Amino acid sequence: MENIILRAMRTFDESVCAPEYARNQLAIEIIFPEPPVFINELAVRVYSEDYQLIGADVYSPSSQKTPRKVRFIVLSDTFWDENLYHIFVFQNGLPKWTVSLSPSPSYEVWKKEKLDELESHPDKKFFIERLCPTDWWQNMYSEQFHFPSAEKVIGKLYSYSEAEGVCPHLLVTGNNLMTKAFSCFILAAYLTGNDKSEQAVFSV
Repeated sequence: MENIILRAMRTFDESVCAPEYARNQLAIEIIFPEPPVFINELAVRVYSEDYQLIGADVYSPSSQKTPRKVRFIVLSDTFWDENLYHIFVFQNGLPKWTVSLSPSPSYEVWKKEKLDELESHPDKKFFIERLCPTDWWQNMYSEQFHFPSAEKVIGKLYSYSEAEGVCPHLLVTGNNLMTKAFSCFILAAYLTGNDKSEQAVFSV
């Protein structure tokens, strides 16, 4: 099968009817080798380098046939810069593809990459299906905490979830306040399935 291409650029589209922050726009286009079938909805979600949701957009075909090229406009209340962004593409509500890219520093200049099947990135699949829907994940990189890199945390939790038999020990090291915060608010939430009553008696 030929590659599915995703391209993105920073842009100003004054025709977009949206709040004032809409001038912070990222245009995203998905280009299929041939018109896809059985698609009721396509959606994109864009995450920052530390896997915090920046913005999203949804496309619903107006007819039974989806065009080869689908365009999205993702709005943000902060400027899009040249940092790395993680983009997830959903087909009919389910995560299907992913890619990471940095937009061009110039406006109206496309940057393109090949979309990968999500199945070939188990860490990212684990994140989008298991971690990002939780409320505690949004607290991971707030100004209040300074935890390890998101990729490192995702990788460790994924390895833990895949362990067979006796689960491996987890060792949290670092600044005393941060290790306590990470253990109580993040690790305990993950290991108890975010059950508040269980977290209250969870031993770390």
